[in-house]
Amino acid sequence: MMMLRTIWNHAADSDENLPANPTRRLRRAWFPIERRTRHLNPEQLPVFYKAVLKLPSPVQRDLLLTLLFTGMRLNECASLEWADVDLASKTLTVPGTRTKNKRTLTLPLTTFTYKLLRARRDLGNTRFVFPGRRGYLSNSKHAFAQIKEATGIKISAHDLRRTFSTTAHNCGVPWPEIKALINHVDRKDTTAGYVIIATATLRAPAQRVCDRLKTLCRV
Repeated sequence: MMMLRTIWNHAADSDENLPANPTRRLRRAWFPIERRTRHLNPEQLPVFYKAVLKLPSPVQRDLLLTLLFTGMRLNECASLEWADVDLASKTLTVPGTRTKNKRTLTLPLTTFTYKLLRARRDLGNTRFVFPGRRGYLSNSKHAFAQIKEATGIKISAHDLRRTFSTTAHNCGVPWPEIKALINHVDRKDTTAGYVIIATATLRAPAQRVCDRLKTLCRV
């Protein structure tokens, strides 16, 4: 219905004979959608981490660990190219052409993600950090299904993003820095648009979250 409303309004701009938008009848009766809250709690994290290490695919394993320790969106993380990773400066950059909000994301590598990516780099010369049969590893559903079968924990890539954010909050990381780390934009918050946080400023909070996750996962 929301898509129909948008398309109808767009068409009405060029067709004066178009009737009133039928979705107007629902302007006060939209069905409320509850925000999802599923994430890994402290008791689940060591079980999840151990199950990830036992995944038969090392690429799936490293992708899931990177998702957990960065809070990145699945496609933005899975499509990482080695050209996006600077091991010398310990940063990774996803250009705006590949991010959901079209904003370039530059993250500092923590001790955990640097070690993981350093090991992947030593495996060979590939274009993608997480290679798959058709370029990069675009589907992680099988890995999450394997984890559910082994542990009973039902989780998704976005739930790992939520786990990262929750851990950051529990570590006392300020909300503007959490939003910068996960590249989240609240279009209703106009003030936040004036706060520019440098990558160097994010290194300490990113490492704080990393250390906390390592402790919770019993790394």
